Amino acid sequence: MSYKYGEIFEKLGIPGMGHQGATWCALDPQSVLVLMAHQNFVHKRRGVWQYEVPDQGVQPRRSHSATRSLDMIDSYFVPGIGILLPVAVFLTDGGPRADGTWESSEFKAATGAVYRATMVHFDRSTGHLLCDISGKFSV
Repeated sequence: MSYKYGEIFEKLGIPGMGHQGATWCALDPQSVLVLMAHQNFVHKRRGVWQYEVPDQGVQPRRSHSATRSLDMIDSYFVPGIGILLPVAVFLTDGGPRADGTWESSEFKAATGAVYRATMVHFDRSTGHLLCDISGKFSV
């Protein structure tokens, strides 16, 4: 099963996320941050499953939705706070190119899997995010 961007957020109780300019994240009805997660950023390290958005260096000027998303993650972040990570396939994960330009992420579809996790680290200046995954469910 696959879901469009807005559909997976609706399944988690957050309507209105499927339009151009939508943020990457929002608070669910229980005030837990829900962040669309790149499946390529999930890995097992030292016996623990983690979600890690790589440090991409100093962030260039970003779109309004990207800036709002990073600001929302930054204001929500406290070590150990819960987060929901709906898993998505992206055609490109985004980030700096070899020529110094920036490639945007390109969403393909959400899988219907959602990880429950706790936030470990977030650096607003580089976009680095690390979360420990504690469970998984499907919508």
